[in-house]
Amino acid sequence: MNKKYRTIIILEKNENVTNFIFGHSILWEKTELDYTIEKWTKKDISNFTIWFSDITESELNDIESSLLSNNFDFKGIQLCNGSPFFSEDNQFLEPDSPKFNPFITLCTKRKIYYRKPIYLSGLDQYLQDRESILKEIRDNFGIDLISYPFMFDTFSIYKPSRLFFRIHGDKESKKALIIKAYDEFKQYNESDVEITIYNDSEEHFIHKFKLDTLYTKNKIECGFNPSRAIIEVTNPSKETVYKTDNYFIKKIVLTMGIGKTPIQTDSGVVRPFSSETFEIGGDE
Repeated sequence: MNKKYRTIIILEKNENVTNFIFGHSILWEKTELDYTIEKWTKKDISNFTIWFSDITESELNDIESSLLSNNFDFKGIQLCNGSPFFSEDNQFLEPDSPKFNPFITLCTKRKIYYRKPIYLSGLDQYLQDRESILKEIRDNFGIDLISYPFMFDTFSIYKPSRLFFRIHGDKESKKALIIKAYDEFKQYNESDVEITIYNDSEEHFIHKFKLDTLYTKNKIECGFNPSRAIIEVTNPSKETVYKTDNYFIKKIVLTMGIGKTPIQTDSGVVRPFSSETFEIGGDE
């Protein structure tokens, strides 16, 4: 299987000193549709330089070793001046995690290298002075250091779960759901899927099945009109590899303003106006 670690490193140069700002590496199993960045490529934004490339596991190991030994030399620049890096492994992030997750729809494991926490009193001023640069980095590379300022001075390794679920109501019954699971690379064979379904009264129903094919489809007869479904997948080693909390839209109410043809009266022009409310969905 063709896999690479898509890596980005952000540096800031002030006078003759270059500082490490942020970095991460994403394990990406490649399909025939994916492109590859074979060599380190850079983009300069003011005094910031953003380097990015697809690297091998061996190259990533070298970066990890240099961080732990406080000897991170990148492109001939020594970047580990100051306190040494520590690491924390096996963090699990859901797509809507309050922690920084570079994926919109994927769950991921994260290993993070960080320095000993030092809360600088000048952080707000630092962000304010560089706001336009950091916004451009966010818009070009999807890294939002304004919203996640404590990702500064960290290097993370992400290993996303390439699992996709689609869950929706059943056309034939309001008391049932259809769930479809897609294991893109068949990496989660024999993993356990548990779906906990709730209604508005927090009554719940649990449905379980195993992932044993590339594509799995199930109809779940839960016995009530569902409002919410929590999907959790654990692999054969009992590690959580996927978890999402899903809510269903049952009813949409639209209010529309309608303007009619103006009417001329003795006192002037009257512009008739009315409103209509429409309801889509809801319980019968």
